[in-house]
Amino acid sequence: MTSQGLVLINPHVPEGQYYMGCRAQESGNDSIAVEWWRKAAQKGYVNAQNKLASAFRYGDGVVQNNDSAVYWWSMAAKMNDHEAEMNLGNCYAFGFGVLEDDSMAVRLFEKSAVVPEFMYALGQRYYFGDGIHRDFAKAVFWYEKAADNGLASPAYNLGCMYYGGKGVNQDYKLAVKWWEKAAKLGDVEAIYNLGFCYKDGTGVKMNIKKAVKYWEKAFNEKHVEAGLNLGFCYYYGEGKKRDYKKAIRFFEFAANNNNAMAYYCLGVMLINGEGCKKNVPAGVKLIQIAADMGEQQAIQAMNLIKVDQHQNGNNEMPDANLTPSTPNNSSTINDEH
Repeated sequence: MTSQGLVLINPHVPEGQYYMGCRAQESGNDSIAVEWWRKAAQKGYVNAQNKLASAFRYGDGVVQNNDSAVYWWSMAAKMNDHEAEMNLGNCYAFGFGVLEDDSMAVRLFEKSAVVPEFMYALGQRYYFGDGIHRDFAKAVFWYEKAADNGLASPAYNLGCMYYGGKGVNQDYKLAVKWWEKAAKLGDVEAIYNLGFCYKDGTGVKMNIKKAVKYWEKAFNEKHVEAGLNLGFCYYYGEGKKRDYKKAIRFFEFAANNNNAMAYYCLGVMLINGEGCKKNVPAGVKLIQIAADMGEQQAIQAMNLIKVDQHQNGNNEMPDANLTPSTPNNSSTINDEH
């Protein structure tokens, strides 16, 4: 066993006490964890001070006490711990254990934002107005700093902001630039959005084959809307050779993930006998499912079907128009990024 290993399990030194607390927490013994962290925190061990503060803040293994949470985060913040600075800022932002003080909250948030993750967190706060005044321009500033330090989510968010003109002048080319950066870092939403850009020629030269490649890459990560759009590509023969059976496969994937448009498309294909045996009643049932989910084309189709059935006494499907959805300027940042 290494000397480092001995330190970790030695209950008489702060590091060991901290890790004993972590072990207790992993075993579900929160109250025991608190006692170990308290021992280490009292000896100035910053990680334990953060853990103890969180325990007091949320009442895990101890009676909830915001004053104690503030005390221990303040102790850690005096050691320039950035996690403590961020959490202490949150206390000042919402008045947890201290008087609400927006200026102090901002100072602490900005002081903590020296690592990419906290730069991004501050950008999120400015974007959503979480504990501080909402400011899209400042969100852009902090997203850029975080993205330039290799984080995918802020790069994706910047693409959305340039696409929609939030906090910046609308610029589709810059939207593409940031989505390309996010895509290279593995952000699936960015990959999906780039597919639309190449399909519509937004910020780039139109190239349906590139759009398909991006959607295929997103589909490989189980992106539902990418599967839906690949279904349209095979249905219409855009970027792929028209193949109704393959279109059905992609629409079925999307429908199995509760996509209303996919149910509608499958219903229309059943009614028209496209890539499958014609089955009007089964198709109508799928369109009704889509309508019940709020899909407008399905609602309109069901209204036409009911009128047609009433007037003609048959189950034939009136003309239907399958149209793929497209991104629009109301695109919003995904807060799970």
